[in-house]
Amino acid sequence: MLVRALAVRAEIFGAADPEAAMSLYADAIRRFSPLFSRLPELHAGLMTAICKAYQAAAEATRIELDGTLLGPIVPVLAQIHRSRESSAK
Repeated sequence: MLVRALAVRAEIFGAADPEAAMSLYADAIRRFSPLFSRLPELHAGLMTAICKAYQAAAEATRIELDGTLLGPIVPVLAQIHRSRESSAK
């Protein structure tokens, strides 16, 4: 899957070039968003991991997160995580 390949590549670049890693994570999020939107429960794990890595890369580079990119994703992930926590209780 292309998204996983981009995330792995970003992970490899992460230490040496955090800006390149951030760009690769953003690309992975952009490409994965349509599929995530169709089946969010199924893809929440991978999307969460990529978003967390994107956030970590942003913190390392002190570059602001792209709110337009994350705007539609974050509330859906938050809802899924709340739902899973409630189910686990």
